[in-house]
Amino acid sequence: MAEPLHLLLVEDNPADAELVLRELRRAGFEPTWLRVQTKEDYCAKLGPHLQIILSDYAMPQFDGLSALKLLEERGLDIPFIIVSGTIGEETAVAAMKRGAVDYLLKDRLGRLGQAVIQALEQNRLRKERIRADEALRKTNAHLYHLVARSPTVIYSRTSSAQDAFLNYVSANIFELLGFRADEIVQPEWWSGHLHADDQAVAQAGLHLAIELGRSRVEYRLRCKDGSYLWVEDRKRHLPGINGEPSEIIGGWTDITARKQAEEAQREAETKYRRIFENAVEGIYQATADGRLLTANPALARMAGYTSPEEVIGSVTKIDEQFYADDTQRAEMQRLLREQGFVKGFEARMRRKDGSLIWISSNAQAVRDTAGAIHYEGTMQDITERKLLEEKFLRAQRMEAVGTLASGVSHDLNNILAPVLLAAGLLKDTITDPQDREMLLMVERSAQRGTRIISQLLAFSRGVEGVRASIQLRHLFREMTSIMQETFPRNIQIESSVPGDLWPVVADATQIHQVLMNLCVNARDAMPEGGRLGLKAENIQLDESLARVHPEAKPGDYVMVIVSDSGMGIPPEIISSIFDPFFTTKAIGKGTGLGLSTVIGIVKSHEGFLTVESKVNQGTVFKVYLPVRSTATVPERETTVSAAPFGGQELLLVVDDEEHILSTTRRVLEKHHYQVLVAGTGEEALRIFAEQAGAVKLVLTDMIMPGMGGIKLIQALRTLQPDIKVIACSGFDHEEKKDELAGLGIKETLAKPFTPTQLLKKLRRVLAG
Repeated sequence: MAEPLHLLLVEDNPADAELVLRELRRAGFEPTWLRVQTKEDYCAKLGPHLQIILSDYAMPQFDGLSALKLLEERGLDIPFIIVSGTIGEETAVAAMKRGAVDYLLKDRLGRLGQAVIQALEQNRLRKERIRADEALRKTNAHLYHLVARSPTVIYSRTSSAQDAFLNYVSANIFELLGFRADEIVQPEWWSGHLHADDQAVAQAGLHLAIELGRSRVEYRLRCKDGSYLWVEDRKRHLPGINGEPSEIIGGWTDITARKQAEEAQREAETKYRRIFENAVEGIYQATADGRLLTANPALARMAGYTSPEEVIGSVTKIDEQFYADDTQRAEMQRLLREQGFVKGFEARMRRKDGSLIWISSNAQAVRDTAGAIHYEGTMQDITERKLLEEKFLRAQRMEAVGTLASGVSHDLNNILAPVLLAAGLLKDTITDPQDREMLLMVERSAQRGTRIISQLLAFSRGVEGVRASIQLRHLFREMTSIMQETFPRNIQIESSVPGDLWPVVADATQIHQVLMNLCVNARDAMPEGGRLGLKAENIQLDESLARVHPEAKPGDYVMVIVSDSGMGIPPEIISSIFDPFFTTKAIGKGTGLGLSTVIGIVKSHEGFLTVESKVNQGTVFKVYLPVRSTATVPERETTVSAAPFGGQELLLVVDDEEHILSTTRRVLEKHHYQVLVAGTGEEALRIFAEQAGAVKLVLTDMIMPGMGGIKLIQALRTLQPDIKVIACSGFDHEEKKDELAGLGIKETLAKPFTPTQLLKKLRRVLAG
């Protein structure tokens, strides 16, 4: 049975049209046809009912390419075959590129039927494919709509654990991670945006998917803004088709809120345990009768035990075993009984080995669900704080004494100054031996008072002195010689100094005073004899060792050790031994300034010292002096003959103390000086102006009522810039050192002074 065929012939030759129809009938078709040869007819006959169009390539009024273009413009999907007697092969190929499905030459129409069959079949298949694509598009659109509304992000990825990357990800990934889908489907994205901590988890989940077909794993993904969120990844492993590699289809669901809730719950459950285990303070729970229920590692360490288990097993009466002082224990129990809690209760704890430490305790009574009472509390080791408080209180006492010493030193020196001047002045006039001896006794007493004041100032302000690079080995040799000659024979002296001992920058006289005081104290601590050791060694203090001593700094030190095997120092007074005027010696045997002077000298050298002592087992003092790489060697002073005479130079002496003025004037006039005196700065300035340049030198006190020494010198420099001045005071000149240097004052004289000291100083300044 012939197959119907709706045909449109674009042909201007009826004979050729008949040949085409004949070939179609021969091929089994029963065509229903129309023939057109103009553009107008062609456009009028075009319609979707047509199954195929056969067109001549060239006609007088119309051509095949124009017909093909019109078909395309109408948007009709109708197979178009060119049948022509004049078309060349290149032209035919160009026509097919324009949309023709085939071309035939009129002298070779035997292939027409087959060409039409193929064209119709291809058209049918194309339409079916279009319908299928449309159906697929609608299905995909529906799925996309569902996925877009779903909280789960769908993805597809390769199944290779070593080289995994995403093939596809749904668009709602933007709401989840902030990335567009095309940004995520990159080979490096998978490894780059998994959280590093969860790489192993994700890879384990991948292997699980490959082995079991399905898996569920949780991990974190990095968002575009750098933050992370937790996802639950449910995936399924799909085998490859036709040799294609297998893939994994999965879905990410945001579980961040759940994970945060779980994390918060875990933290809440472990918070107490973490604090309990890692706290610096000791934490415990105890029954009402004092048996430990729990204890953390800090409490075990504090009490001297190796572990919480050991302290729990050992302590059955916490108050009796921990609180060493009966009074403190009773007070603690009373407060707990009456108030139900204690806070910041300070007491001494007895450790496992019997040693004592200071603790601050907090505790409260708590009822459990059954109504039974137990105790919970904390303990903090405050031993170091108590020691620092003790040192601070001692420092306050020393500061108070230092302030007192500084305040009275000026007055004491002013009192002693005329005594020393008068004694020196009278020595040359008294010939009676007994009277001369009495005068020497007065002079020695005044000098002793001067030394005590000097020691007080050294303790209160520190001391400077003349610093130079010195080798302690020489001082040790001298000190050892003095001890061997003067100390009792029942004291065995041992001295040890290494040959490579480092030099230190120090005042040799002051360090000699430190050694002398310590060695004399060691001698006095051994009235029945014993061993006295004097030793020095090089040491290096690192950060950890320096922290043990608050005054120390890391670095190189020479450590001087003075030890004895004497009676020792009782623990209750060892914290007071550096206090000025503190002494255990009998009245008249000591001033109590020896050790306070020692600590003042050591601190002024930026060093520190320690003391260790046990009753009847001796005492060890360790003095640490820092090592310096460079030192300034002091210039030697040019000596002048004792009590040099003047050359009738006119001097102006200024002091508010009448006795000092009178004795100083007597000394100077006796030694051939002309002397003017003034009791105030204002009077001195008036006298100086009246003399109009005759005064060669001004000797002025620094501390006077009204116009003090500094203002007086400034005024004198205004009247006569080159006037020679000696500044004199009973205070330490270090306080005004910079001011004096700014005024060009190089020479100072500390009260009290002897006539010889005064006269030598005058000659040096006047000689320039």
